[in-house]
Amino acid sequence: MVIKGARMDVRTLHDLSETERETITFIAFLDFFNIRDILETLGPATADVLLDEIRKRIASYHHPSLVIVEYTRFSYIIGAVHLSKDVFLSHCVQIGTMLHAPMHYKEIPVSLNVAGGITSVTSMHERDLFLVIERARFAAYRAYRTNSFFAEYTPQDETASHDVISLLSELHDALLSGQLALFFQPKLCISNNVIIGAEALIRWIHPARGIIPPHIFIPKAEKTWLVHELSLFVLREGLAAIRRWQRKGLRLTVAVNVTANNIQNMEFINEVIDLIGDYHDERCFLEIEITERTILSDMQEAQKGLRLLKEQGVSVSIDDFGTGYSQIHFLNEFPIDKVKIDRRFIMDLPRSAFNQTIVKNLIRTTRELGVKTVAEGVEDEGTYDILKEFGCDVAQGYFISRPLPLNEFEDWLEGTGWAVTKKRDTEV
Repeated sequence: MVIKGARMDVRTLHDLSETERETITFIAFLDFFNIRDILETLGPATADVLLDEIRKRIASYHHPSLVIVEYTRFSYIIGAVHLSKDVFLSHCVQIGTMLHAPMHYKEIPVSLNVAGGITSVTSMHERDLFLVIERARFAAYRAYRTNSFFAEYTPQDETASHDVISLLSELHDALLSGQLALFFQPKLCISNNVIIGAEALIRWIHPARGIIPPHIFIPKAEKTWLVHELSLFVLREGLAAIRRWQRKGLRLTVAVNVTANNIQNMEFINEVIDLIGDYHDERCFLEIEITERTILSDMQEAQKGLRLLKEQGVSVSIDDFGTGYSQIHFLNEFPIDKVKIDRRFIMDLPRSAFNQTIVKNLIRTTRELGVKTVAEGVEDEGTYDILKEFGCDVAQGYFISRPLPLNEFEDWLEGTGWAVTKKRDTEV
């Protein structure tokens, strides 16, 4: 049985009947490890062609004792219903062989590097199943490294994966127990030296480990459904901050980071639209900032999702802009309002003629396209003055302020020497 529909997650398995859930004995995680290279070589449009062919091939593999769920774009979960491990592995290898056979894009043969991991299932409880899937994912990675179609999760994998699984399990609990908080780093309009908003940055305040920075847990969460829960948390808290500031007479924007996986997931987009429906006066102060740690594989879904958000009054920006062709391409394909110049070009700006050339031309190009620029990583007055000379629109960095918890940020607004926007007509 194939459960159709893109980007299903662990919770989708709970839509199975009780009998089906109770009879699943093994799970396989199936992944395509060279998909990013293929899309970067042949272009994002390749994704739809390959996905259609993958779905056709999987749908053609009929067996009453298999449950197949599309977990994310280019990954699947296969469940064994009353099958022994050996028989299930045989089915999985047949599926892997079928998907490894060349596909074609504009008459170009394309071979997918397919690998999967298998592990036993002891419980269909959501938390337990989440950990089971993560174990299968680690086994899939071992299969990929050893050029196998499938590998079974073993105690030897536990050493390599224990810390990650433990971290993700604790992160799941943190979402429910109030351990997550937003810090705010102000943004300054360069043309008039006025604070116009802030970027919302998630922090994990762990009861034993202290503050865990996002680079520790976000990249791992991006490989699971947890990234959607994290993004929705930041959106909720960001909108609440906008409302709180408006009640104090402040008109500040809040930029929230979302991933490529988020914006090409229509379930996530619909949840965002439902959320901002409760914030009619605040939504136009919300900025969605797209990060590029994960590949954007579904251009049509992403375009549709961003258009829907734009219709709600939300603005859209690209993070780390200037690092590749794909982001330049975004300006033509997506409704982009702002770009945030990659901080690697900003940090050494006063001392690097190369960086100055890159930044100056990025600002000029985006201005001609009607897109505003934000410089992140502004650490000193020299950098700020260069950006002002080049015509950059917004600055963000320690020269203005470090990221601050909500209450400290509000205290900073009260005492800063910078002006703070209090009227709509001063927005950038």
